[in-house]
Amino acid sequence: MRLRFADASDGFAYGSQFWVTHNGGSSWRQVRQVPDDITALEASAGRVYAVSTNFKSSKQTVYSTPAASDSWHRVSGLPVTRGYGWLGTITLHGTAAWIILQNRLYSTQTGSGWVKESVKCPAHWGMVSVGAYSSQQISLLCVGLPALGSTEKALYISVDGGAHFRKVGSPPRGGDGGMLSEPTPRHLFIATVSGATWLYASSDGGRRWRTNLMFGDGGAGWNDFGFTTATQGVAVEGHGTSGSHLWMTTNAGRSWHKVTF
Repeated sequence: MRLRFADASDGFAYGSQFWVTHNGGSSWRQVRQVPDDITALEASAGRVYAVSTNFKSSKQTVYSTPAASDSWHRVSGLPVTRGYGWLGTITLHGTAAWIILQNRLYSTQTGSGWVKESVKCPAHWGMVSVGAYSSQQISLLCVGLPALGSTEKALYISVDGGAHFRKVGSPPRGGDGGMLSEPTPRHLFIATVSGATWLYASSDGGRRWRTNLMFGDGGAGWNDFGFTTATQGVAVEGHGTSGSHLWMTTNAGRSWHKVTF
């Protein structure tokens, strides 16, 4: 299971089961208004979004609630689609939100009035993640042409909330797919995995890339990844059942250290 807190009181544990706390973790109760597995969940500005996925039918439905209450409802303006949403499916910044559904990008600046953006990845490529520095400056990762545990990658930038994009760079091929984070307009990161586990970094807005972290762990992968401020980021390598490690940076990704408990 994965964990998200919207604030000091309201937290959400999700995966094959769905649990909520409204008292900072002192007690939890199971959420039953949202069916199936929760494959993506994010919280911002007092609102929570979750993608419910039925693995038998591959049906995806997006639900939302105010963080402090349990009034989950299907998000009007977003379609019920076929597919599987994982880390990177939902990206939030304040009240603005971007959600990838069936290889298309949907966005809102206020939490209502969703728009299906015109952007598309190249033919036969996949749209896998969005990073957001602000409600207007966002980045988009497309992947395609898979071969031997690698994929061609293309990074696109928008300065108008997703209405228009331009290609700025081609991150390294290593890894299938990837999850973006954009803590500053010039610092971008991609967490990806195949036969190994990589974290790529760019300090010039996505034009050039370097390997920030690499683990020859047989593809244990990332269980979570993101930046909480412009300089502080966290990455969870591996999974609880097979062993995992928490990595942290406090200098905008220039160096990472393993956190011990």
